[in-house]
Amino acid sequence: MLNRLIVFTKYPIAGRVKTRLVPLLGTEASAKLHRILTELTIHKAVSAKASSDFDIETHFCEGSYRLMRQWLGPSFRYRRQTEGDLGQKMLYAFKVAFDEGCKKVVLIGSDIPGLTPQILSQAFQALDDHDAVIGPAIDGGYYLIGTTGFHPMLFHNISWSAFDVFEETVHRLSSLALKTKIAPVLSDLDRPSDFFKLEALSLFGNMYFDKNDFRDHTDSE
Repeated sequence: MLNRLIVFTKYPIAGRVKTRLVPLLGTEASAKLHRILTELTIHKAVSAKASSDFDIETHFCEGSYRLMRQWLGPSFRYRRQTEGDLGQKMLYAFKVAFDEGCKKVVLIGSDIPGLTPQILSQAFQALDDHDAVIGPAIDGGYYLIGTTGFHPMLFHNISWSAFDVFEETVHRLSSLALKTKIAPVLSDLDRPSDFFKLEALSLFGNMYFDKNDFRDHTDSE
């Protein structure tokens, strides 16, 4: 039985990733933070894979296949995201997975510091006796969605920047009569308020950053 975990991310090009954090951190530090978050997400996915039966496929934009393999290694499948909004990108990811014979598909982002291997494993376990699983984000969106079948309605005509994305998606899951498991609520790290709320300076600062990482921001003051 083929199950798949899809990780959405971008190749960490300064000025092209975490752009809403650039006014706070600068372009280089924002790109470094994105790189760190993606690498931590992949590490957690690999840890979860040890106790669950799924393959890992990274869907990316920016960069190239060669750069992605150099960055994250040759152990994963890579696929370039399709054009369009987030819904179209997720729709394509799920369609390809189910077209390739997957029975359970779970998709996550790469900017959720609180994500754990246990949450990922439990998401796949939930799909043993549920049709869907979804993980709500504090900002009103969601950080994880998984299904046992292809349901395009979940991704069409949604305002992805709105505060009610999770609520709207749960409504659609209900209208499709899909038995749904709700995963724990987590916060993403996308805006300056998220950075301070999650104490990201202490989370990441001591381990990964030094003062030179913030030079492009402080010099512009």
